Amino acid sequence: MMRNWLLFWVFCLSIPVYAIDLPVYAKWQSLHSSYYDEAQTGKELSWDELYRAEFGIDSFRYKNTVFAMAVDTQQFFNESHLRLKSIHIGYVRDDWQFSANSREHGYGRGFGMDSHPILSRGFEQYHYQNMRLNSLELQYSKNRWQGSLKLGGNVHNQASAMMSLATFQPEDYRVEFFQEFRAMDNHWRTPVLISAINADYFPVPGKLWLYNTIAVSVLPEYDSTQAHQELYLESEVSYQAGQSSSISAAARYQSKEYAPKKLQFYQIRYRQNWQDFALIPLSELTIVQGERLWQHRLLGRYYLDPIKSIGLFYEYSHFDAQAPRHTVGLELDFAVDYASFTGL
Repeated sequence: MMRNWLLFWVFCLSIPVYAIDLPVYAKWQSLHSSYYDEAQTGKELSWDELYRAEFGIDSFRYKNTVFAMAVDTQQFFNESHLRLKSIHIGYVRDDWQFSANSREHGYGRGFGMDSHPILSRGFEQYHYQNMRLNSLELQYSKNRWQGSLKLGGNVHNQASAMMSLATFQPEDYRVEFFQEFRAMDNHWRTPVLISAINADYFPVPGKLWLYNTIAVSVLPEYDSTQAHQELYLESEVSYQAGQSSSISAAARYQSKEYAPKKLQFYQIRYRQNWQDFALIPLSELTIVQGERLWQHRLLGRYYLDPIKSIGLFYEYSHFDAQAPRHTVGLELDFAVDYASFTGL
């Protein structure tokens, strides 16, 4: 299988690129860590690693056709498997676009708190209601407004439908409204109605940023499931204190009817830049069913260029009064944009 994919990409990259500029890119991320935890009797010292490789074609338009795709591989124990991460094929006419899509979908994504260190939260793109959405989409865009209707689903969630409306002013704000129906919830074997809002606001462009997500799931009484609601909230604020320093605070809250029923997360971090180097100290508090996990981390990143960096970190963490865990780690975050090379 790996050989077939490699041959496919060799073919794609050998197409006469002199006539068409293909926005081809590649990414590599890895996180290697070793920790000492005296509470793990007999296995006090352990090693862990995560990695992700991705390559694809960014949004590309030829006449009335729009195309984008991404392929990635993730670690599963000692093997890796290629998968089609996302694909988008669309036809554009005036302000309308009709397309076929397959991609991950959900709520709670793009927050800075999730990338210190990279991959620390695993591989699901979204914190809440993450799913694979295979759909047909009708989209209308005009000036700073965009609306869409998606119909599709997957074998697990069954039939799904989603309407969205977005309005944005690039320098000031972006607001997205979602109304979604799934024949089966991710956890409950029951229909679910999800209402959500993403609201990003930049009251002082270049200085102050606010990011917010709120999602409410309404589940009716169905079979053995009682009627109830679930709530997800996420918010982050960042302030550029000086030309080379910034401070950020973030919070996440989730309430649901299965364990863990209550989840709270808080983070505060500071960033100081010196040319190609950044130092990021932060503290995190995670509260799960009343249990408190404290994590204090010091991360240093060296940037080879804006999209390539090497990071080292030390973390001191503990559950309430339990013995602490000491962790050291190495992170790599490399990317390349082939479309920027001469000759493409």
